[in-house]
Amino acid sequence: MNKNKKTEIRKGAETSSKIVYSALGACVSVAIPGPVGALAGIALPEVLNRITEDFFSRQLSKNERRRILTANELLIKKIQENLGKGMTYRSDFFENLVEGERSPAEELLELALNALQRDAEEKKLKYYKNLVANILCRKEKEIDQSQAVQLVKIAQDLSWTKLLILATAERRERNSFALRNNDYGDGAMSDKQISLATEARSLYSDGLINFGSNAVLNVSGINPSKITLQGIGRMLCDLMDLREIEDEEIEYVVKIFSDTSDHSEKGEIMSSGNTLDGGTF
Repeated sequence: MNKNKKTEIRKGAETSSKIVYSALGACVSVAIPGPVGALAGIALPEVLNRITEDFFSRQLSKNERRRILTANELLIKKIQENLGKGMTYRSDFFENLVEGERSPAEELLELALNALQRDAEEKKLKYYKNLVANILCRKEKEIDQSQAVQLVKIAQDLSWTKLLILATAERRERNSFALRNNDYGDGAMSDKQISLATEARSLYSDGLINFGSNAVLNVSGINPSKITLQGIGRMLCDLMDLREIEDEEIEYVVKIFSDTSDHSEKGEIMSSGNTLDGGTF
């Protein structure tokens, strides 16, 4: 390994270390009392730094390095937020380790960073790190280790558009707004409708959302007004905190899945009395 490469790895690891320890170290002894808390408080920064150093030893682009460092920072901020709410680290990710084996926390974090390193849809980054931080702070009886890995793997394959569809379903359950009230049948669909319906149909096939009692055999069989979260889709929506996605982002899905989808101006749609926070759309 040449000198420049070694310098790059060292600087990357030092940057990560500063982010992790400055953000987490100050609060960990207060927020996580007891031996498990102390163990997790020491282990997590070290795990993140070790994984980051390993990633920086690989051939990464500038954007990939930036995404990894940003992901670490977002993860720590979310963990701080969770600790501030009285949540604690789950003990099974840090306790009872076999000598020479990596902790479940380390495996989960590496899996997440591997996915984020290659994902150019950077809007997903915040919500993906919410998932990991929330898993690390959930009780074992809620999400076991195998479920945690499954959730991270499923989430890494979701496009930003699919996250918007999940968020739309969640938002609609809380604030009932109207969407198109029938399927597309044999009628003509616009390119945007076909594209969005294809993503929705994929979520349906994977069991993350449902469209009522009728089977959806193809994209034209989707009835947007029947969209609901189910199973893993509901868990991901909760753990990724998709409720935090801004209305302006979700409006993209709502426009296309409503009978006003041909209108191009936001003002034109909003002037008809439609709203995302408690009315029709």
